[in-house]
Amino acid sequence: MMLIGLTGCAAKEGEGKSEVSGDEVVSVTLACARGSNDAANVPFAEKTYEDQQEMTSFLQTIEKAEKMDGILNYVSMFHMTVSYESGTQQKYVLNIADDDESNGLLVRADRDHQGYEILKDQAQALSELIYP
Repeated sequence: MMLIGLTGCAAKEGEGKSEVSGDEVVSVTLACARGSNDAANVPFAEKTYEDQQEMTSFLQTIEKAEKMDGILNYVSMFHMTVSYESGTQQKYVLNIADDDESNGLLVRADRDHQGYEILKDQAQALSELIYP
């Protein structure tokens, strides 16, 4: 199973996914993590999403990600940066596979001990954006 890491801007402070609230997102940037086993399948080294519909897909996925129990053991696939109008940024690890069967993993970079599972349907939607 592949895991993916992300966070969102609409979560309330203290929930763990994101502490930025009320600040408009201006871009979502994905950078392929060095050493990722899936690096050969990723069609870019770095890509910035500025289209509102595409950014909404990432943010909705973050909102719906479910908190996981236990200790994480994962290899990063993508480093994700959510950039806000105020100039602040939130960084995550996002693991999304190029298939229709895997869940994803989202981990906030400064809280690498807490993972959030991205369920199959949401992971598939992101996979379609990442692996056209």
